[in-house]
Amino acid sequence: MYLEDGDMYLRELSREQRRRPDVLVQKLRRRRAAHDLHPLQPASLMNAESFGQVHSAAEFAARWKLPLDTMITIDLARMGVATAQGAASEVRRFLKCSNDYLSGQRKIPAAWIYAIENGAGGFHAHIAMHVPGVTPTFKNIVVDFRAHFREWARGYTGRQFGKHIPRAIYPRAPKQESWLRHWINVSYLLKGYDRSVIVRDGRNCVDGRAIYLGDLIAAPFVNPGIVDLTNRVRVSHSLGPAQRAIGSPPGLEYCLPQKPNWAAFDINRSTPLSLNERLNTVWTLPTETPFQSRWEAGFRDARMLYPSEFYRFVTKQEPFNSALTGETSCESLFCQLAAMADPIFQDHHNPLI
Repeated sequence: MYLEDGDMYLRELSREQRRRPDVLVQKLRRRRAAHDLHPLQPASLMNAESFGQVHSAAEFAARWKLPLDTMITIDLARMGVATAQGAASEVRRFLKCSNDYLSGQRKIPAAWIYAIENGAGGFHAHIAMHVPGVTPTFKNIVVDFRAHFREWARGYTGRQFGKHIPRAIYPRAPKQESWLRHWINVSYLLKGYDRSVIVRDGRNCVDGRAIYLGDLIAAPFVNPGIVDLTNRVRVSHSLGPAQRAIGSPPGLEYCLPQKPNWAAFDINRSTPLSLNERLNTVWTLPTETPFQSRWEAGFRDARMLYPSEFYRFVTKQEPFNSALTGETSCESLFCQLAAMADPIFQDHHNPLI
Protein backbone atom coordinates (compact mmCIF):
# COMPACT_ATOMS: atom_id res chain seq x y z
CA MET A 1 0.00 0.00 0.00
CA TYR A 2 2.86 2.33 0.82
CA LEU A 3 4.49 1.74 -2.56
CA GLU A 4 1.21 2.32 -4.36
CA ASP A 5 0.69 5.59 -2.48
CA GLY A 6 4.26 6.60 -3.32
CA ASP A 7 3.73 5.86 -7.01
CA MET A 8 0.52 7.88 -7.01
CA TYR A 9 2.33 10.77 -5.35
CA LEU A 10 5.11 10.69 -7.97
CA ARG A 11 2.59 10.54 -10.81
CA GLU A 12 0.71 13.50 -9.37
CA LEU A 13 3.98 15.45 -9.09
CA SER A 14 4.72 14.70 -12.73
CA ARG A 15 1.23 15.86 -13.79
CA GLU A 16 1.57 19.04 -11.73
CA GLN A 17 4.98 19.67 -13.30
CA ARG A 18 3.39 19.44 -16.77
CA ARG A 19 0.66 21.83 -15.70
CA ARG A 20 3.21 24.32 -14.32
CA PRO A 21 6.36 24.05 -16.47
CA ASP A 22 7.62 27.47 -15.39
CA VAL A 23 8.38 26.31 -11.82
CA LEU A 24 10.24 23.37 -10.30
CA VAL A 25 7.48 21.24 -8.81
CA GLN A 26 9.78 18.24 -8.70
CA LYS A 27 12.94 18.53 -6.63
CA LEU A 28 16.35 16.95 -6.42
CA ARG A 29 16.48 13.83 -4.29
CA ARG A 30 18.16 13.92 -0.89
CA ARG A 31 20.94 11.49 -0.15
CA ARG A 32 19.66 11.11 3.40
CA ALA A 33 16.84 12.41 5.58
CA ALA A 34 17.36 15.72 7.36
CA HIS A 35 16.82 15.96 11.11
CA ASP A 36 15.43 19.36 12.08
CA LEU A 37 16.12 19.77 15.78
CA HIS A 38 16.10 23.57 15.78
CA PRO A 39 13.04 25.82 15.51
CA LEU A 40 12.69 27.87 12.37
CA GLN A 41 14.44 31.23 12.66
CA PRO A 42 13.21 33.64 9.96
CA ALA A 43 16.46 35.63 10.07
CA SER A 44 18.42 32.50 9.04
CA LEU A 45 16.22 31.73 6.04
CA MET A 46 17.24 32.87 2.59
CA ASN A 47 15.21 35.71 1.13
CA ALA A 48 14.73 36.73 -2.50
CA GLU A 49 17.61 39.23 -2.42
CA SER A 50 20.11 36.62 -1.20
CA PHE A 51 18.83 34.14 -3.77
CA GLY A 52 19.34 36.74 -6.50
CA GLN A 53 22.92 37.33 -5.42
CA VAL A 54 23.76 33.62 -5.36
CA HIS A 55 22.03 32.83 -8.64
CA SER A 56 23.61 35.83 -10.37
CA ALA A 57 27.04 34.76 -9.10
CA ALA A 58 26.47 31.21 -10.38
CA GLU A 59 25.39 32.50 -13.79
CA PHE A 60 28.40 34.84 -13.89
CA ALA A 61 30.68 31.88 -13.13
CA ALA A 62 29.04 29.99 -16.00
CA ARG A 63 29.62 32.94 -18.31
CA TRP A 64 33.37 32.79 -17.59
CA LYS A 65 33.70 28.98 -17.62
CA LEU A 66 34.34 28.72 -13.87
CA PRO A 67 32.20 25.73 -12.81
CA LEU A 68 31.58 25.53 -9.07
CA ASP A 69 31.36 21.75 -9.24
CA THR A 70 33.74 21.03 -6.35
CA MET A 71 31.80 20.73 -3.08
CA ILE A 72 33.59 20.97 0.27
CA THR A 73 31.79 20.16 3.52
CA ILE A 74 33.44 21.46 6.69
CA ASP A 75 32.27 19.99 10.00
CA LEU A 76 32.96 23.02 12.18
CA ALA A 77 31.69 21.29 15.32
CA ARG A 78 34.56 18.80 15.07
CA MET A 79 36.92 21.78 15.08
CA GLY A 80 35.42 23.00 18.35
CA VAL A 81 33.33 25.81 16.86
CA ALA A 82 30.19 26.50 18.89
CA THR A 83 29.06 29.97 17.71
CA ALA A 84 27.92 31.42 14.41
CA GLN A 85 30.64 34.09 14.52
CA GLY A 86 33.26 31.43 15.13
CA ALA A 87 31.89 29.41 12.22
CA ALA A 88 32.11 32.38 9.87
CA SER A 89 35.65 33.13 11.06
CA GLU A 90 36.79 29.53 10.52
CA VAL A 91 35.24 29.41 7.04
CA ARG A 92 36.98 32.67 6.10
CA ARG A 93 40.30 31.26 7.32
CA PHE A 94 39.85 28.13 5.21
CA LEU A 95 38.93 30.20 2.15
CA LYS A 96 41.93 32.48 2.60
CA CYS A 97 44.25 29.47 2.70
CA SER A 98 42.55 27.88 -0.31
CA ASN A 99 42.72 31.16 -2.23
CA ASP A 100 46.46 31.36 -1.51
CA TYR A 101 46.88 27.76 -2.64
CA LEU A 102 44.87 28.12 -5.87
CA SER A 103 45.35 31.75 -6.88
CA GLY A 104 48.79 32.41 -5.44
CA GLN A 105 50.61 29.23 -6.45
CA ARG A 106 48.61 28.03 -9.45
CA LYS A 107 47.07 31.26 -10.80
CA ILE A 108 43.54 29.79 -10.68
CA PRO A 109 40.75 32.40 -10.20
CA ALA A 110 39.24 32.21 -6.72
CA ALA A 111 35.51 31.60 -7.19
CA TRP A 112 33.24 30.15 -4.52
CA ILE A 113 29.87 30.33 -2.78
CA TYR A 114 29.38 29.08 0.76
CA ALA A 115 26.51 28.50 3.17
CA ILE A 116 26.73 28.01 6.95
CA GLU A 117 24.15 25.80 8.66
CA ASN A 118 23.45 24.60 12.18
CA GLY A 119 22.19 21.03 12.10
CA ALA A 120 21.85 18.13 14.50
CA GLY A 121 25.62 17.76 14.71
CA GLY A 122 26.32 21.46 15.21
CA PHE A 123 27.68 24.10 12.87
CA HIS A 124 28.89 23.06 9.44
CA ALA A 125 29.51 24.75 6.09
CA HIS A 126 29.11 23.80 2.45
CA ILE A 127 31.38 25.47 -0.11
CA ALA A 128 30.86 25.23 -3.87
CA MET A 129 34.25 26.12 -5.34
CA HIS A 130 35.96 26.31 -8.70
CA VAL A 131 38.86 23.89 -9.06
CA PRO A 132 39.86 23.00 -12.64
CA GLY A 133 39.31 19.43 -13.70
CA VAL A 134 41.81 17.21 -15.47
CA THR A 135 43.52 19.66 -17.83
CA PRO A 136 46.07 18.94 -20.60
CA THR A 137 48.91 21.47 -20.46
CA PHE A 138 52.12 22.04 -22.41
CA LYS A 139 53.13 19.00 -24.50
CA ASN A 140 49.85 17.26 -23.49
CA ILE A 141 50.99 16.75 -19.91
CA VAL A 142 47.81 16.04 -17.92
CA VAL A 143 47.47 17.84 -14.57
CA ASP A 144 44.83 16.67 -12.09
CA PHE A 145 44.30 19.81 -10.05
CA ARG A 146 41.41 18.27 -8.14
CA ALA A 147 43.44 15.34 -6.87
CA HIS A 148 46.08 17.78 -5.62
CA PHE A 149 43.44 19.99 -4.03
CA ARG A 150 41.75 17.06 -2.26
CA GLU A 151 45.09 16.08 -0.79
CA TRP A 152 45.71 19.67 0.30
CA ALA A 153 42.22 20.00 1.85
CA ARG A 154 42.50 16.75 3.80
CA GLY A 155 45.74 17.96 5.34
CA TYR A 156 44.32 21.37 6.29
CA THR A 157 43.46 20.54 9.92
CA GLY A 158 46.90 19.05 10.50
CA ARG A 159 48.54 22.29 9.37
CA GLN A 160 46.16 24.63 11.22
CA PHE A 161 45.52 22.72 14.47
CA GLY A 162 48.69 20.67 14.76
CA LYS A 163 46.78 17.39 14.49
CA HIS A 164 44.56 15.64 11.98
CA ILE A 165 40.82 15.89 12.76
CA PRO A 166 39.00 12.96 11.12
CA ARG A 167 36.04 13.81 8.86
CA ALA A 168 36.37 17.54 9.54
CA ILE A 169 36.80 18.43 5.86
CA TYR A 170 35.24 16.37 3.09
CA PRO A 171 35.97 17.54 -0.49
CA ARG A 172 34.28 15.84 -3.43
CA ALA A 173 34.17 16.56 -7.15
CA PRO A 174 33.88 14.72 -10.46
CA LYS A 175 37.13 14.11 -12.31
CA GLN A 176 35.97 16.15 -15.30
CA GLU A 177 34.30 19.56 -15.07
CA SER A 178 30.51 19.21 -14.97
CA TRP A 179 28.03 22.02 -15.50
CA LEU A 180 25.24 19.79 -14.27
CA ARG A 181 27.10 19.35 -10.98
CA HIS A 182 27.67 23.13 -10.90
CA TRP A 183 23.92 23.82 -10.75
CA ILE A 184 23.27 20.89 -8.39
CA ASN A 185 25.82 22.31 -5.94
CA VAL A 186 24.37 25.83 -6.17
CA SER A 187 20.85 24.50 -5.61
CA TYR A 188 22.03 22.55 -2.57
CA LEU A 189 23.39 25.75 -1.00
CA LEU A 190 19.96 27.39 -1.45
CA LYS A 191 17.94 24.74 0.38
CA GLY A 192 17.37 26.86 3.50
CA TYR A 193 15.01 29.33 1.79
CA ASP A 194 12.02 31.23 3.14
CA ARG A 195 8.95 29.36 1.90
CA SER A 196 6.66 32.36 2.43
CA VAL A 197 8.43 34.70 -0.02
CA ILE A 198 6.48 35.46 -3.22
CA VAL A 199 8.65 36.46 -6.18
CA ARG A 200 5.78 37.00 -8.65
CA ASP A 201 2.18 37.77 -7.80
CA GLY A 202 -0.53 35.56 -9.26
CA ARG A 203 -1.99 38.53 -11.15
CA ASN A 204 1.17 38.57 -13.29
CA CYS A 205 1.19 34.83 -13.99
CA VAL A 206 -0.50 33.07 -16.91
CA ASP A 207 -2.22 30.49 -14.68
CA GLY A 208 -3.11 33.03 -11.98
CA ARG A 209 -1.03 31.22 -9.33
CA ALA A 210 1.69 33.07 -7.44
CA ILE A 211 5.30 31.94 -7.80
CA TYR A 212 7.08 31.43 -4.49
CA LEU A 213 10.82 31.51 -3.99
CA GLY A 214 10.85 27.76 -3.35
CA ASP A 215 9.25 27.20 -6.76
CA LEU A 216 12.50 28.34 -8.40
CA ILE A 217 14.88 26.28 -6.23
CA ALA A 218 15.59 22.68 -7.19
CA ALA A 219 16.57 21.47 -3.70
CA PRO A 220 13.87 20.45 -1.21
CA PHE A 221 13.57 22.70 1.82
CA VAL A 222 15.80 21.96 4.83
CA ASN A 223 15.80 24.00 8.01
CA PRO A 224 19.27 25.66 8.22
CA GLY A 225 18.98 25.98 12.00
CA ILE A 226 19.74 29.03 14.11
CA VAL A 227 22.62 30.95 12.52
CA ASP A 228 22.98 34.44 14.00
CA LEU A 229 24.72 36.06 11.05
CA THR A 230 23.69 38.92 8.78
CA ASN A 231 24.38 36.73 5.74
CA ARG A 232 25.00 33.05 6.28
CA VAL A 233 25.32 32.56 2.48
CA ARG A 234 28.08 34.52 0.75
CA VAL A 235 29.78 34.69 -2.65
CA SER A 236 33.41 35.42 -3.46
CA HIS A 237 34.51 38.89 -4.50
CA SER A 238 35.33 37.56 -7.97
CA LEU A 239 31.64 36.71 -8.50
CA GLY A 240 30.18 39.60 -6.51
CA PRO A 241 28.32 42.74 -7.64
CA ALA A 242 31.49 44.83 -8.10
CA GLN A 243 33.07 42.39 -10.55
CA ARG A 244 29.77 41.77 -12.33
CA ALA A 245 29.54 45.54 -12.87
CA ILE A 246 32.98 45.45 -14.53
CA GLY A 247 32.05 42.40 -16.55
CA SER A 248 34.76 39.87 -15.63
CA PRO A 249 36.40 38.23 -12.60
CA PRO A 250 39.78 39.65 -11.47
CA GLY A 251 42.62 38.68 -13.76
CA LEU A 252 40.39 38.14 -16.79
CA GLU A 253 39.88 41.78 -17.73
CA TYR A 254 42.04 41.26 -20.83
CA CYS A 255 39.14 39.24 -22.29
CA LEU A 256 36.90 42.30 -22.26
CA PRO A 257 36.75 44.76 -25.17
CA GLN A 258 39.79 47.06 -25.01
CA LYS A 259 40.08 50.80 -25.47
CA PRO A 260 43.21 52.95 -25.98
CA ASN A 261 44.94 54.22 -22.85
CA TRP A 262 45.34 57.78 -24.06
CA ALA A 263 47.30 58.76 -20.96
CA ALA A 264 50.18 56.57 -22.20
CA PHE A 265 50.46 58.48 -25.48
CA ASP A 266 52.78 61.49 -25.21
CA ILE A 267 52.42 63.54 -28.41
CA ASN A 268 55.05 66.05 -27.24
CA ARG A 269 57.76 63.42 -26.83
CA SER A 270 60.72 64.02 -29.17
CA THR A 271 62.66 60.79 -28.56
CA PRO A 272 61.49 57.26 -29.30
CA LEU A 273 60.58 54.92 -26.46
CA SER A 274 63.10 52.40 -25.31
CA LEU A 275 62.32 48.72 -25.59
CA ASN A 276 61.79 48.50 -21.83
CA GLU A 277 59.34 51.43 -21.88
CA ARG A 278 57.38 49.93 -24.77
CA LEU A 279 57.07 46.58 -23.02
CA ASN A 280 56.05 48.02 -19.64
CA THR A 281 53.61 50.67 -20.88
CA VAL A 282 49.91 49.83 -20.63
CA TRP A 283 48.61 50.81 -24.06
CA THR A 284 45.01 49.60 -23.70
CA LEU A 285 42.46 49.44 -20.90
CA PRO A 286 39.46 47.11 -20.58
CA THR A 287 36.06 48.56 -21.36
CA GLU A 288 33.60 47.84 -18.58
CA THR A 289 30.84 45.57 -19.87
CA PRO A 290 28.35 45.13 -17.01
CA PHE A 291 26.92 41.65 -16.64
CA GLN A 292 23.20 41.29 -16.00
CA SER A 293 21.90 37.93 -14.88
CA ARG A 294 18.51 36.64 -15.89
CA TRP A 295 17.24 37.10 -12.35
CA GLU A 296 18.35 40.74 -12.44
CA ALA A 297 16.65 41.08 -15.84
CA GLY A 298 13.34 40.14 -14.23
CA PHE A 299 12.91 36.51 -15.29
CA ARG A 300 10.95 34.39 -12.82
CA ASP A 301 10.69 31.29 -14.99
CA ALA A 302 12.73 28.21 -14.05
CA ARG A 303 13.22 27.40 -17.73
CA MET A 304 15.02 30.71 -18.15
CA LEU A 305 16.94 30.71 -14.89
CA TYR A 306 18.54 27.31 -15.46
CA PRO A 307 20.11 25.56 -18.47
CA SER A 308 18.00 23.02 -20.33
CA GLU A 309 20.23 20.15 -19.19
CA PHE A 310 19.61 20.93 -15.53
CA TYR A 311 15.89 21.56 -16.04
CA ARG A 312 15.47 18.17 -17.71
CA PHE A 313 17.52 16.47 -14.97
CA VAL A 314 15.24 17.83 -12.23
CA THR A 315 11.83 17.69 -13.90
CA LYS A 316 12.37 14.78 -16.35
CA GLN A 317 10.62 16.96 -18.95
CA GLU A 318 11.60 19.21 -21.83
CA PRO A 319 11.73 22.92 -20.93
CA PHE A 320 9.70 24.12 -23.93
CA ASN A 321 7.23 21.61 -25.30
CA SER A 322 3.96 23.25 -26.29
CA ALA A 323 2.45 19.93 -27.40
CA LEU A 324 2.96 18.52 -23.91
CA THR A 325 2.20 21.55 -21.76
CA GLY A 326 -0.31 23.31 -24.01
CA GLU A 327 1.54 26.61 -23.61
CA THR A 328 0.93 29.14 -26.33
CA SER A 329 1.29 32.33 -24.30
CA CYS A 330 3.38 35.27 -25.48
CA GLU A 331 5.55 34.90 -22.38
CA SER A 332 6.40 31.28 -23.25
CA LEU A 333 7.27 32.20 -26.84
CA PHE A 334 9.42 35.08 -25.64
CA CYS A 335 11.26 32.75 -23.23
CA GLN A 336 12.00 30.35 -26.07
CA LEU A 337 13.43 33.11 -28.26
CA ALA A 338 15.52 34.48 -25.36
CA ALA A 339 16.89 31.02 -24.61
CA MET A 340 17.94 30.62 -28.23
CA ALA A 341 19.75 33.98 -28.27
CA ASP A 342 21.57 33.88 -24.94
CA PRO A 343 25.26 32.86 -25.38
CA ILE A 344 25.54 31.78 -21.74
CA PHE A 345 22.98 29.06 -22.18
CA GLN A 346 24.42 28.02 -25.51
CA ASP A 347 27.45 26.85 -23.56
CA HIS A 348 25.16 24.42 -21.74
CA HIS A 349 24.11 22.59 -24.93
CA ASN A 350 20.68 24.15 -25.20
CA PRO A 351 18.62 21.88 -27.49
CA LEU A 352 16.79 24.87 -28.92
CA ILE A 353 19.91 26.06 -30.77
